[in-house]
Amino acid sequence: MAFEPIIKLTGHRAAVYALADKDTQYFLSFGGDGYVVEWSKSGEIHDGKLVANADSPLYCGLFEKSDNLIVTGGLNGTLYWVDDVHKKVVSAVHGHNKGIFALQLFRKHT
Repeated sequence: MAFEPIIKLTGHRAAVYALADKDTQYFLSFGGDGYVVEWSKSGEIHDGKLVANADSPLYCGLFEKSDNLIVTGGLNGTLYWVDDVHKKVVSAVHGHNKGIFALQLFRKHT
């Protein structure tokens, strides 16, 4: 079976480990290069937009729409909060010495 890509997107220098939905127009990718990259869902633009660069490979991430925050975790056990408006890491908390491989957003329901 031959693999024929529909489009080729460029924006990472290493493997992409996670994708997260952002809104109706964009999604995010998290890579082994420490990059958080924003992509157009239309596929018409083949280059991603660098949102943040962490100091560790990133394996997971999510977007918190109400606060415009991207949360991502990496190989070194650090959890990063990225301000999506200013496109920079606003907080980094080193939680443990092993990688963070999954994140889940929980909302309080009343």
